[in-house]
Amino acid sequence: MPNFACRSLQPELIDDFTLSGETLSRNLRELEYINAYLGGNAVTLKGVKYFVKRLGTPISIADVGCGGGDTLGYLSRWAGRYRYTLQLSGYDANPFIVEYALKRHQDYPDIRYYCLDVWSKEFEQVQPDVFLLSLFCHHFGDEQLKTLLARLLHQARKGIIINDLQRHPMAYYSIRWLARLLGGSHLLQHDAPLSVLKGFRKEELQTLLQEIAPKKFQISWHWAFRYLVIIEK
Repeated sequence: MPNFACRSLQPELIDDFTLSGETLSRNLRELEYINAYLGGNAVTLKGVKYFVKRLGTPISIADVGCGGGDTLGYLSRWAGRYRYTLQLSGYDANPFIVEYALKRHQDYPDIRYYCLDVWSKEFEQVQPDVFLLSLFCHHFGDEQLKTLLARLLHQARKGIIINDLQRHPMAYYSIRWLARLLGGSHLLQHDAPLSVLKGFRKEELQTLLQEIAPKKFQISWHWAFRYLVIIEK
């Protein structure tokens, strides 16, 4: 029986930056499917709309831990439909993933991809209007995450959007069952339920964010078992 009382610190397989090949490509396609059909992209879009409404466009958005770039592709298509100008960039520490994203979106002139570790000195020069962290924060322990968010808030001109998982038994068993039912890859069957165990409860996010940006954040719950966090400077 998994322990839902506290966050798991077990690393996910995708945390290995040397991972590459068809196994990883398949997993990126699976994650794209999950984001599209389990509400992940819709949650991110709510956060983007929040800043677009307040700032107008053009607005620059940097997706940290962008993976295969499906979120950026989704935002680009949305912006195109409504004639908004978004300057989109994706950052990932795995060179294979960045190359995958580049090929996937070579016809998207508004998206740029970079292979950079978020802890590198080079990344400290990245200063968008808004940082986007979609399914990224749960990869870090609490203290490390506080350090990272404080730094990103300093670098961002306007704020941060976080889209991440609620740690809940129904979320855990549902994604575990779904990954098996759909014949998911070994990476998906291992990482998907684990990522839920590494997810958050609302009070945990509140405690963490109170130390970084008191009175400057808001948290809302969305289907399926997602928290949307908006931090403003």
